Amino acid sequence: REAILQTARDDRAGRLGAILVFTDGRETGSGSGPLPARLPVHLVGLGGSGETSSFRDLALRSVQVGERALLANRMEGLLEVSSKGMGTVSTTLVLERDGKKVLEKKVSVPPGESTLKFAFIPKVAGNHAYQVSLAPVPGETQADNNRRAFVLSVDPRKLRILYYEPMPRWKYKFLRRALLRDRNLSVTFQLRTNPARILQQGSAPTPLRGGFPADMKELGVFDCVILGDLSRADLTEQQWRLLVTYVNRLGGGILFLGGPVSLSPGGVGATPLAEILPCAGGAGQLKGRLLVQVTREGRGHPILSGLEKVLQGGRAALFPLSNIFRLTGLKPGAQVLATARGPRGGSFPLLVVQRVGAGRTMVFASDSDWRWVMERRREGGGLLFDHLWSQAVRWLAGKEAAFRSGGRALALVVDRPVVTVGEKVRIRLTGSDILSAEATLEGPGGARALPLEKRGGERLASIAPALPGSYRVSARVERKGKKGREKKELAARFLVEPDERETTDTSLDRSFLERIAQATGGKVFDAASAGRIPG
Repeated sequence: REAILQTARDDRAGRLGAILVFTDGRETGSGSGPLPARLPVHLVGLGGSGETSSFRDLALRSVQVGERALLANRMEGLLEVSSKGMGTVSTTLVLERDGKKVLEKKVSVPPGESTLKFAFIPKVAGNHAYQVSLAPVPGETQADNNRRAFVLSVDPRKLRILYYEPMPRWKYKFLRRALLRDRNLSVTFQLRTNPARILQQGSAPTPLRGGFPADMKELGVFDCVILGDLSRADLTEQQWRLLVTYVNRLGGGILFLGGPVSLSPGGVGATPLAEILPCAGGAGQLKGRLLVQVTREGRGHPILSGLEKVLQGGRAALFPLSNIFRLTGLKPGAQVLATARGPRGGSFPLLVVQRVGAGRTMVFASDSDWRWVMERRREGGGLLFDHLWSQAVRWLAGKEAAFRSGGRALALVVDRPVVTVGEKVRIRLTGSDILSAEATLEGPGGARALPLEKRGGERLASIAPALPGSYRVSARVERKGKKGREKKELAARFLVEPDERETTDTSLDRSFLERIAQATGGKVFDAASAGRIPG
């Protein structure tokens, strides 16, 4: 359409009698507006139609990998693959980091649409450009679409977690043990043993003046907060509001563990925290033998990565729950990753997450999963429990965890880590007390200064790269510190992929050609009838 419109615009003298187009009918431009009715458009269709096409292609449609990883921790990715014109084929999957091969494995790809999983262990901290590819198979028509790229930020430090429980319970005992076993977590545990005393423990306790944090200076040092079976009276109104700000503005994560108090009518739903949770509250509990089911949204999600098979089919019966707290008012942005099927039928949301403001929240609507450790250890219940909660706090910690510093977050953020040639990328530098900042863009075309526009408390830039490849944005920042001026250097990466719309699908879209011909008074031909095109 875009080429037709441009040709008509160029014919200012009106010398053309018609426009002749050889095409497969696949629209790849951005042209819009009415077609030139004064010029008939004759179209010669090229390419096969549907299943009769001889087009043989193996294509990577997308790659799903978390945005952040902890150094030396296993990461999993999910590939969406399309195979056309071929049966099941064997090929090689290759993963590269900054151009260096880090993984190679044989895979089988069935015909049609399918998914492939791959796993790797990040061994170098920092921001890195990764590329995953499938080796071309014999007879493949188009090999340029066999690769996809992603950016991964690898954090070398431990995540800082605060876990607060208002009373001793079995869930606290087993979850505390699981979190302590995770060498990448630094956890501060707070257990209220009586109304006047809070016991603080942990692998690396963070000193807190008077129990649960009362201001952002204390709360802001944590990447994720775990809340137990709280009533409204367990925190002050100021502390509830502080948690809302912590998530919305600072990008913190909150894991809310259901209990008979918190998920009863008048529990968490009556607190300000309900504003940011994926549900409005709870309506009591259902007891009995319940089976966990991973939903479609849960498959491939980082929280349940590697756990879907453990809970598949008959194996789900090995890890039952004995209760479920019924959630009310799921929010429009909530994702139900797992449900629990009741003894008399019915499915109840169990694990629900939501991205809200700058952070993330999660509700787990049962307090009987600790029984997996006690009663199903031989079947793998202990590993299931440990992996579930380790992966949950990692996801909740979010991608900005490495940039939090008290309440003075300093971050260089790229809004889209992977774009197509010509698409706009927005870059944002945030932080308090910034005196000056200079940014540089490095990419396939070399290095150049990147002007930053000051807008409010942020500095912004936007670019539309014309060349595919790996790009690095760096910023030298000077700001006020406690001991005078501080100098910081930040960096972020993004990838630009070539526009593959022309090669993704070359089968003939005849209906599109017929619509153009009808709108302009032209006709549609194929290779055999092209000789009858009007002279």
